Amino acid sequence: MNDYFTARRKCPCCRSSVCNELYRAPYCSDPMREYLISFYSPQGGVEFEYLQDQDYVLVECADCGLVYQREIPNDFLMRKLYEEWIDPKKCFDLYERTRGIRYFRHLSSEIVRIVSIFDRPPMNLKFLDFSMGWGHWCRIAQSFGCTVHGTEFSQARIDYAKSKGVTVIDYSEIANHRYDFINTEQVFEHLPDIRTPLNYLKGSLKPNGILKINVPNGWDIKQRLKKCDWTAPKGSKDSLNLIAPLEHINCFNHSSLVVLAQGAGLVPVYTHVKGAASKQSRGFKETAKAILRPYLHRLKGIRKPSANRGLYMFFQMPHSL
Repeated sequence: MNDYFTARRKCPCCRSSVCNELYRAPYCSDPMREYLISFYSPQGGVEFEYLQDQDYVLVECADCGLVYQREIPNDFLMRKLYEEWIDPKKCFDLYERTRGIRYFRHLSSEIVRIVSIFDRPPMNLKFLDFSMGWGHWCRIAQSFGCTVHGTEFSQARIDYAKSKGVTVIDYSEIANHRYDFINTEQVFEHLPDIRTPLNYLKGSLKPNGILKINVPNGWDIKQRLKKCDWTAPKGSKDSLNLIAPLEHINCFNHSSLVVLAQGAGLVPVYTHVKGAASKQSRGFKETAKAILRPYLHRLKGIRKPSANRGLYMFFQMPHSL
């Protein structure tokens, strides 16, 4: 292992030290080198001197089933990756300027569903978008009248969101607030430590507050690895973007995501919706069941979801905790 990487000796989800190696390849040799060049060149670039003598190592936890990259970039290389190899200006021009109406319609529909769960006027609801990107979700939630905070680690994204009227707070300030709903969209697959931030966020949920986790769905990743086609386009049935080297360092399935959340004292929303004992009113449960119905096939972990569809799960802070 070179000086720019650090090893995760235990599963970041359940802390088990027992794992099985699924795949190994040197970063500086094909097919990994070819993949990295094709992936990062449009966004900024990749400096292979930081990857010399380093293997990409993918393992599966023998206990919870999380698939994760065992050796990951250290803090220095993480900053270089997300601020230089992925150049914010190039990414904005590539992706954000081309966002169409379907994207914003989807965000609006999701926020309508979320607001409806609570059956309260939007102005009485407080939301957090954790790692908000360019702040689109925050802006739409604000337009409904909700109080919305956003957090982000990229200064370019923070500056842009602020320029559009988003209230951005520092990570350390989250603990000073209590939220009805916390949104985490395509975040936990990137985090070296997933238990600490989840526990921290849980501490800022109101009783019966809800936290959404959306991550790439890795239910069939071992099947994809049998073909091992690093040239398969993102979004295709054989794409390995689920385990994108350096970035998607955690690959979840339904079971591993439930284990992670339950370890933080969070309960899957559908457990309550299906009639488990709780202090919620029947009206709340019935409303939640109707609102979350579009997501339930993903919540239940159906074995063959559509290719590359994200894994959405809603977790709740029980009133008794």
